[in-house]
Amino acid sequence: MLRPSDQEYKQTRLIKLGKTKMDEKFTAFAEWINEKYAVQILNVHTDVINENTFRLQLIFEHEAELSKFFLKDRFTASKQIINTIDKKYKEMFQITNSHPLLVLFYAFEPLAKEEANTNISPETITFFKEKYKDMLWQISRFGQHTTFFFYTKTQLKKAQKSGLVEKIKQAYFEVLKQHDEFHYFTINNFNAVFDSKENFDKTYQGNWRAYYN
Repeated sequence: MLRPSDQEYKQTRLIKLGKTKMDEKFTAFAEWINEKYAVQILNVHTDVINENTFRLQLIFEHEAELSKFFLKDRFTASKQIINTIDKKYKEMFQITNSHPLLVLFYAFEPLAKEEANTNISPETITFFKEKYKDMLWQISRFGQHTTFFFYTKTQLKKAQKSGLVEKIKQAYFEVLKQHDEFHYFTINNFNAVFDSKENFDKTYQGNWRAYYN
């Protein structure tokens, strides 16, 4: 799993900003992928993990592009495509061993969104909680998603009817956009979730791991 703290993401971010370029040795390989699968690859990164596993990470810009490489469940990469990429890579780089590559597919956009959300300061989160302290119990960030917890289900229903939920979402979105350097977020694709402490305690026994599992 690629994270915004990983070197591969940081390198891709600089490529997206135009401050550096993808390693030239991967140019022809990237062009082959782009043409064959009608995508636009941002970066190719290779390394060796677990002493003898060669890892090939292909980083595209948008999450929608990943659908070209995954089955309908969106979690399982196509073995046929992986084998095709494996074969082409070994052919282009004249690799003769028979060990399969570990081919991984990532999208830059959701990681950049996660970074933007994470970069909102704790002080700003505290400000939101204080502003609505009579109703908001917690604001929880998980990747690019943000969950606003009211204390009770009744409070949440009243906030939905009164328009307060949309008001909170809009206010948070305006802060979020200040950190959205690639302009990926829109008010429509910003996934603001509204829930209640009452539901969190009753359904998930107050366990964050269970809630986000």
